[in-house]
Amino acid sequence: MLTRMEKHVLRVLREHEAEEEKGYEDAFVVSLAQRGYVATSPYTKHESGFVSRVISITDAGRAALERSVGSPVHKPAVDSGESGDE
Repeated sequence: MLTRMEKHVLRVLREHEAEEEKGYEDAFVVSLAQRGYVATSPYTKHESGFVSRVISITDAGRAALERSVGSPVHKPAVDSGESGDE
């Protein structure tokens, strides 16, 4: 079961997933990465200790968030060159 903070982190990551290198740098990222919910960059030295930036949310992370919030979690749209009717 995801903690409230982990759910929040995953939601924020999902919202900003299209922006490269966007994410949280804290202990929650470590716990999410250990469970395979996010992909992270290599650890780097930071004034508060060793941190890692989130690169993307994984399919497992989407599924966990979907289960915890009870609504579908969609991947960002991939630009295939086709335009949809609006």
